[in-house]
Amino acid sequence: MKRKNEIEQELDQKEFENDIGKDLAQQYRKLNIEEKLREDANKYVVGVLYFTSTLVFFEVLWWLLSSILGPITLGILEAFFETMTPFMHVVFLIMAISSAITWKSPITYILKLTPNGWYD
Repeated sequence: MKRKNEIEQELDQKEFENDIGKDLAQQYRKLNIEEKLREDANKYVVGVLYFTSTLVFFEVLWWLLSSILGPITLGILEAFFETMTPFMHVVFLIMAISSAITWKSPITYILKLTPNGWYD
């Protein structure tokens, strides 16, 4: 019985090491791809892409949220959305500018939070 437990522990250890090796290889591949993209790309074009994608994504998301939830709540949230819209535009603009400068989009952060892992 003791030998069986030792064998199971060894197998678990090897499986764990294999998983770590696969994860490290995947992260290394990702880093290589990102480095190649950053080397060959024009930094202004990439910044504009980050800016526009972030701004459009969050503006469309806000529009969908306000247009769906407003009528469902029989107009109770309509005033809230009308009041918050200018502030949200400013927040989205700040997010877009920061993503263009840092080359890190908040969209990827949101997709990483999803349980089914839309973004690895």
